[in-house]
Amino acid sequence: MSIALKVYGVSEALRNYRVAYETLLRQGLVKTANLIVIDLRAATPEDTGYAANEWKFRRLFTYDIKDVIIQEGYFSGIEPGGIEIYNKAPYIGMLNEGHSEQAPAHFIERVMLKYGNPEGIIVRNIPET
Repeated sequence: MSIALKVYGVSEALRNYRVAYETLLRQGLVKTANLIVIDLRAATPEDTGYAANEWKFRRLFTYDIKDVIIQEGYFSGIEPGGIEIYNKAPYIGMLNEGHSEQAPAHFIERVMLKYGNPEGIIVRNIPET
């Protein structure tokens, strides 16, 4: 005796689960990015507060980001979709190199290491164009 079953709607159910999972993951990424920005603002040396207030983030819409990079404060590397954390203060790189008595050198890296063990470069300065 043999039995044959047909199950309908499995593909749709799996697709719905994937969408729900990705939604939760993105919400977690945004929450983590907010925490990172708060920590970076607190760690950034302040004279006028300009550099500390320039930490921001935005969601990326690509699924193939592999490296963890801050470019003049740009952070990317969380998958899927990614988050980019950036700082457009022209002197943020100098502050991170230790040119302020208010914070140790590599304060950006210290903050980022609280959130995991990145592979590759954490900070990279991009020349102005």
